[in-house]
Amino acid sequence: MVDPIHRSQNAMQRVIRILATLLGVASIVLLAYPWWRRPSPQPPTPEEEQVAAKLEVGGSSYPIKYRIGSVDERFNIGRESFLQLAREAESLWESPFDLALFEYGSGALFKVNLVFDERQEKTIEAMRFKRRIEVGNKSYNNMVQEYEHESELIKELQEKYDTEVASFNNRMQTYNTKIEYWNSKGGAPQEEYSRLTQEKYELNSGQRLLEGERLELNERIKNHNDLAGMIDHLAKMHSLDIELFNGKFVEPREFEKGVFNRREINIYQFNEEKDLRLAIAHEFGHALGFMHTDDPQSVMFRTLAKQDMDHLHLTPADLELLGRIAKNLEEGALGGRVPR
Repeated sequence: MVDPIHRSQNAMQRVIRILATLLGVASIVLLAYPWWRRPSPQPPTPEEEQVAAKLEVGGSSYPIKYRIGSVDERFNIGRESFLQLAREAESLWESPFDLALFEYGSGALFKVNLVFDERQEKTIEAMRFKRRIEVGNKSYNNMVQEYEHESELIKELQEKYDTEVASFNNRMQTYNTKIEYWNSKGGAPQEEYSRLTQEKYELNSGQRLLEGERLELNERIKNHNDLAGMIDHLAKMHSLDIELFNGKFVEPREFEKGVFNRREINIYQFNEEKDLRLAIAHEFGHALGFMHTDDPQSVMFRTLAKQDMDHLHLTPADLELLGRIAKNLEEGALGGRVPR
């Protein structure tokens, strides 16, 4: 009988190692690359020039008044939710020094927009693809668990069968020895003959039971090997999905997640609301005149790196930038401190 356990075990281990490596790579979505690249500004309108003039560092009077501009419905977020995230981003900069740096007003000229283009379209496609990979991984893991469980069961059944076969062979050898003995004597007495007949009947019944167990065990082994083939196929397809994901959605290029151009803020891409809140806060920082920092945990770092989006806060690098405004306001250099 073919060993049911080791037939595909080595191949399975290789498949699992390969998939584990690929899944580690698949966790990289579009967040590994820089956000905020500054495009060449378009010629401003007179109104936009007015807004830009008010936002010049050193020449602004706070608070900066803003409103929610265009919100493309394809982002699947309402204006009120977008405004709430903007208010949270606003509070992030205002709270540390109790400053009124921003003020929402429906008639403000300075706008914050959600602009849908190929960047968000690609993000949505990436999230769908990632869910497909996650579902495939769940199916794969379930099949591997089933395979491992069946492996243990087959091992137990194989050991039980082998023990029963050994016992049967011993009984058969003992029976044959008795038959040879009595044949050499010219035949067995009637009482012994009856016992041998009954023993032969029991041996035949036992042989039929063993044959049934052998067929059942072989069927399990066949199904087990078929399952191994299915797992191998799923792993290969899953690997192709991951390779496609990495090739299609993880590219070594910069893209603009958000842009502040002195006239407005345009947000082009986000994955979830906490990601959007960080993007708004980052662009609000530019509106305050801040450049990028070297601290990967800071709001003003040039990429989404190690910021705590669940508990977004300003780091010392951000506070150092904010402290300059607070000092200037205290000294009256930027139009005076605005009471909250």
